[in-house]
Amino acid sequence: MQDLNELLRPLVEKAINGIDKGTDFVIEQAPDLLQEFYNWHIAESLIISLFLLIGVVQVFWLKKPIERMRDYDDGVLDIIRVMVQCIVAVICLINLCVQLMMLIKILVAPKLYLIEYFIN
Repeated sequence: MQDLNELLRPLVEKAINGIDKGTDFVIEQAPDLLQEFYNWHIAESLIISLFLLIGVVQVFWLKKPIERMRDYDDGVLDIIRVMVQCIVAVICLINLCVQLMMLIKILVAPKLYLIEYFIN
């Protein structure tokens, strides 16, 4: 029994030292990790918002090529065009609002955003 304790003691001490070093490393790196986490989500939100804004603008610019096709249609194309434009514009605007709200939440209340992110 004495021999077993002597053999296990160095192993347990090494494990405890390794855990202490790992804990110290995590504590040292936590602020940088959080800053990178926030920066990434801010950049992601801005990029998505930009694409959604471009989508909304493109929907209304799509009107000109379709108007050239009006000579070949009896008016049904106009109804379809308006419906598609409205649906796409509404979807893009809703998603744009969601992305902007997330961006505001990250900038105004980063701790709240972090808690909600890890809960979900």
